[in-house]
Amino acid sequence: MTYTEKTRIGIIFKNEAARAVLIRRLPDLLSSPPHMLSLFKSLTLEKVYAFRQEELGQSDWIAKTLAELAEVASDHADAEPIAEAAPSAEYEPADVPEASAAVQAPDEAEQWGVYEIAPVRRRGGESRSSITGISRGFTR
Repeated sequence: MTYTEKTRIGIIFKNEAARAVLIRRLPDLLSSPPHMLSLFKSLTLEKVYAFRQEELGQSDWIAKTLAELAEVASDHADAEPIAEAAPSAEYEPADVPEASAAVQAPDEAEQWGVYEIAPVRRRGGESRSSITGISRGFTR
C-alpha cells in the first residue's frame, strides 16, 4: 500500500513497521491517553500536521514522513479503505434542506444525568422522535 497525506493514522497503525515510523516522527503519541489515541487514529496525516504544525515546526513534515513510510514493507491487509458512512435515504424526505433541524435542549443538566432533546415541530406539525442524551455537565 502506498501511504499518502490522506491516509488515516489508524490504517498506518495496522502495519507494525509503519507504526514505528509514526511513533518516531510523533514521539509523544504513545503517551497520549487511550481515548485521545483512539480519536487520533481517525485523522489523516495532513490533519495531524494541521493540528500540530506549530509543535512539529517543519514545513516538510508530511513529505519526510511519507518518504519514511515509503521505505516500509507494505502489508496488503492494511490496504482496506474505511467506508464513509452515508445517511439512510429513508431518514427524511429529500426536499428537507441539509442541516435544517432545530433542537430544543435544557439550559442546564446534571453532570452525567440523562436528558431528552425534543425536536422543534416543522410546518405541518411533523416532527422526529426525541433523542435521549447524556449530559457532560455543560451549560449553554
